[in-house]
Amino acid sequence: MNLRRCRRLIAEAIEKTRPNVQGLTILTEAANGAYAITPVIAAAAGAERVLCLGRDSRFGTREEAWRQVCALRDAVVPAARIEMLADRNDPRLAGVDVVTNLGFVRPIDRLLLGRLGRFAAVSLMWETWEFRPDDVDLAACRELGVPVLGTNEHLPALRIFDYIGILAIQLLLALRCEVFAANVVVLGQGEFADVVVKTVRAAGADVQSFDTARRISTSDPRLQAAVGGADVLLLVDHHRRDMIVGEGADVPPSWLWKQNSALGIAHVCGGIDVQQTAQAGLALVPVHVARPGHMSVTPADLGPKPVIDLHAAGLRVGAALSHARRAGHHGLAAESAVVANDDFAQGWEMAAKNVTGKPAGLSTECARKHD
Repeated sequence: MNLRRCRRLIAEAIEKTRPNVQGLTILTEAANGAYAITPVIAAAAGAERVLCLGRDSRFGTREEAWRQVCALRDAVVPAARIEMLADRNDPRLAGVDVVTNLGFVRPIDRLLLGRLGRFAAVSLMWETWEFRPDDVDLAACRELGVPVLGTNEHLPALRIFDYIGILAIQLLLALRCEVFAANVVVLGQGEFADVVVKTVRAAGADVQSFDTARRISTSDPRLQAAVGGADVLLLVDHHRRDMIVGEGADVPPSWLWKQNSALGIAHVCGGIDVQQTAQAGLALVPVHVARPGHMSVTPADLGPKPVIDLHAAGLRVGAALSHARRAGHHGLAAESAVVANDDFAQGWEMAAKNVTGKPAGLSTECARKHD
């Protein structure tokens, strides 16, 4: 990464979001690539202490991630107090005020929550409709009085969703599809799909979209014609948890091949059987395809700016929740106080957009409090 650019982007993000982390201890991840930036943002914003959890992954080893964090720290805020924890039992967790729900911190379960400080809060570094119960034990948070809120990615200062369309173009180019004057089929639903259709169409492609909020039928003449003449099929569904492309699913790969053996498939998110797609002889990008409910590519694959902006905003939300706890608000009361006064925070009414239903621990009364 360009460390000088990262330093400028971090300073700009802190100026825009103004996370009030002074005097707080932040628990986040030590990760690779653009995600190495989060602890440095917290430190640069004035956190008293930043604690990191890490693990080996396909992106690199725990030690490699820590070296990247240290390199960024040295370039941006060399005197910062950033520490790597030995494991999830580390006694330093008792001082944590803000927990980020990033990959190497997850799962934020009852055991981890029970080890945190008395003013601890959880910041979802994305919108609440993207909530996954395996990531955060929301029922335990409710019982322990730990507030949890999402981050409003739609604010003009962030506009994170706009990057999804650029990601789709990146995938089309990876398939050696020119985008301009190409024929593209989008299978998806919700705002992710809407942004992809708008962006790819604006780049000059002929785009036909099909809504996966309901089961797609391969007997649809419009779908048959669209797939038959397409260069690429883009799958963009961040809601469903079942298979969309697979034998016995909405769209079998064998059917796709029969309609168009030259078709390439680009996967942003949504259920797809990778093995069956390969057996059908269809080209698929990226190499690593995420399971339903996760993204195969994220704005971080474009560059560090969207990660820096979003995570600075997420730190602001978490800090606001922790300060609300210090002011005497408990659990849901802290969430309500922050949502009422901070546009960067997003309440749980947005979780209703997730077709898998309300997260465990989210009562009707709780959702109403945030309407």
